[in-house]
Amino acid sequence: MNPAAWGVIGTAVGALASIGTTWLTNRNSANLQASGKAAERLETQRAFQRQTLLELQDAFHDAIRLVARVNIEDCKAEREGTPWGRNYLPDDLSEDARLANRRVMLLVERISDESLRKQIKSVMALANSVTQSGSRAEAEQRLDQATFQSVAAIEQSGAVLRSLYDVAGAR
Repeated sequence: MNPAAWGVIGTAVGALASIGTTWLTNRNSANLQASGKAAERLETQRAFQRQTLLELQDAFHDAIRLVARVNIEDCKAEREGTPWGRNYLPDDLSEDARLANRRVMLLVERISDESLRKQIKSVMALANSVTQSGSRAEAEQRLDQATFQSVAAIEQSGAVLRSLYDVAGAR
């Protein structure tokens, strides 16, 4: 073969190698960028869940505490001669309890952990049934159950929260 043909072949091989290298570089760059965006989205989701869980823990605790305060008001009224379940709560306590329930209801729906959502809803239903009890004994039994179950729910929410900080668990 003559030297001019070798020159053309060499130029073509060099051009193809350059094109191949550029294509591989661009593909790897796009893959890295997509991986970076996916990791960023995952971290945004995890941060949202962490913040929501922290807010939910506080709101849940406040709601359970307000149920206990409502029960105390009911017991006071009964001691003062009002038949069980017939008293009116002070406006501020009634409003605080309503807002606490609303806050828990909104936050619990933002939680991605299905098991935790169900657990908190169950405890809240039990806690709210305290105010619908037919007697003081029934109310106190329900309140004791709700308080006991709320501890388990807080522990579960803590476990879910800790898992969102576990970097190895994210992979």
